[in-house]
Amino acid sequence: MKLFEGNKYIEIDDETLEDSLLGNGNEANVYYYKGRILKIYKSSNKKVLNEKEVLEMSHIDTKRFLLPEEPLYDINKNFIGYARRYIIGYYKEIIGKMKLSKFIDEISYMEEDIEKFSNEKIDIEDLNMDNVLIGDGIYISDPGSFIKMDELRVSQIRSNNKNTFKNFIINDLIPNCIKLTKKEINNLSLYLKKEDSISDYISTFSKKQNESVNSFMKKLSLTLSK
Repeated sequence: MKLFEGNKYIEIDDETLEDSLLGNGNEANVYYYKGRILKIYKSSNKKVLNEKEVLEMSHIDTKRFLLPEEPLYDINKNFIGYARRYIIGYYKEIIGKMKLSKFIDEISYMEEDIEKFSNEKIDIEDLNMDNVLIGDGIYISDPGSFIKMDELRVSQIRSNNKNTFKNFIINDLIPNCIKLTKKEINNLSLYLKKEDSISDYISTFSKKQNESVNSFMKKLSLTLSK
């Protein structure tokens, strides 16, 4: 395969390309190449992100959301996908063993990224566990549901993004990584939804920074259920 990553020419032989295939979906093929992920769309009507959106996102400096870093082009300079950073690992169970101080930091980093998206008028339509990667931190990949909404005010997009993020933390991240009862989850949800910053709330509530996320969240949920 011959292609360009931005202006950089890349040529990958067929055997290397086949060995580096990480995923084969309806939308695109995903390859690993020299510390990068190459997401190559299968056809023009399957391009979830267009060239303009990839270029706009590549300028946003995020810590935990894995955004496109360079557009990919075929040999004729037609846009075919994008390249991004590669994160090793996909271990949801690590979250339950992660130190609470680390977990708070990770949530805080994601909240900072959400604020950057809001300032750029990018509305986050969906977050789910299928796109969670656990390496040296908690990362979110695949920004296909991030939509530029220039017609909306920044304050409106910020409110939408915060609600989407809170729902993801409450309904997906915590239940998938920590064993809580339905009642405990419901009580936890009621409180966290009221808070402007989830990381600030958990940090303020926490007394012992050497606890794991798992044990702390259980104690938090029991306290809220009383």
